[in-house]
Amino acid sequence: MTRPDYRHQTPLLARVIRATCVALTIAASTLLAVRYPTLEPRVPVHFSDVGDPDNYGPRWAALVMMVVFLVLIAGIAWLSVRPHLFNYPMEITDRNAPTAYRAGQTMMLGVLAGVSVVHIGIVVFFLTETGEAFMMTGMAMMVLATISGIIMMTRPQRSHVTD
Repeated sequence: MTRPDYRHQTPLLARVIRATCVALTIAASTLLAVRYPTLEPRVPVHFSDVGDPDNYGPRWAALVMMVVFLVLIAGIAWLSVRPHLFNYPMEITDRNAPTAYRAGQTMMLGVLAGVSVVHIGIVVFFLTETGEAFMMTGMAMMVLATISGIIMMTRPQRSHVTD
């Protein structure tokens, strides 16, 4: 089964959000790389559900985590402009494609912003041991973006049930 082409022009705000998230991730990673020699010998490598570190590793683990986040942010940013590749909870038709694709793109931008804020929180935590607020905010952003995205994606399907 083939899907309709993606013909939607990406709004300026979406492009700004995407570029800002990528730029903030690069800036945070650069700051961490510059400050790497000043990090403690052991850094947090896992955080509890309330943002407290609950596992530690060697200093170089901070660099590994930053590379993982850079790849993750780049992948989500790339995917966010290709909503025709997403898995949708309904069949995509010519009729519902524009709405579903916009909803998918919006959801991915919300997830991208959330991951970016989590990344900033981890960097802040590495440098100051006080990044929990960023991490928790980013996690909430990802959850809300996913839930609202799924609701927005299925709206076209529900609104055309009686047709």
